Amino acid sequence: MSSNAIDTFSQLIYDKCSQIEKSLNIETLKALESEMKEDLGQQFFINEKKYPRLKFRISKNEIEKLKKENLEFKNLVNKQDLITLEKLMLSILWKNGDFGKEKHIIEGIINTNFENKTKGIVFYQFGKKINSPNSEPIIDQHILRAFKFYQCIRNKEDFKTLNTISKKHKVLITEYKSWLANILKRQKNNDHEDFLYYIDKILFGLGKYIKKTYNTSINN
Repeated sequence: MSSNAIDTFSQLIYDKCSQIEKSLNIETLKALESEMKEDLGQQFFINEKKYPRLKFRISKNEIEKLKKENLEFKNLVNKQDLITLEKLMLSILWKNGDFGKEKHIIEGIINTNFENKTKGIVFYQFGKKINSPNSEPIIDQHILRAFKFYQCIRNKEDFKTLNTISKKHKVLITEYKSWLANILKRQKNNDHEDFLYYIDKILFGLGKYIKKTYNTSINN
């Protein structure tokens, strides 16, 4: 992709995404993230106290065991032998009205056909991430926005910012995952989980920066 004849704002986005593409080790990505936090502002990046890195995985076998034991969230609320931590977690889900959303995560973990998904796509991909952190990325509006902007770097009329993710973005998600797979092929070691973790964080910050500043920058 050529960067000729593009404006200053677009050049910045192009340069950062190109650096991701060319990165061959985690140290390069860490340095890029630190540089971007200083240049763009810490406020655009993930608050790691609010969203600490998850270290666990959930396997298909674990989900099958839950199904056999009929341990769905909606059935747990009537159980009397829950530990205190389980009660607290269920209380948060109930208060936020999130009962039922776990089904999308479960579908991602057990790898239900993506083509059939029409709702809960972000949660579905999060399930895939929890199951396979070495190969699956997190998907959210900011990450996809950064990637889409990079795709449209020479044709801004094709760029439409996104605030929510729906079934109409499934092609974009597939393209993004293919882009990542090509990057991982060139990586010098097999620590793909850490590599993807830093790409997630960098593109999240870049996408949030685009959302906040793009309309302002093109009017100046």
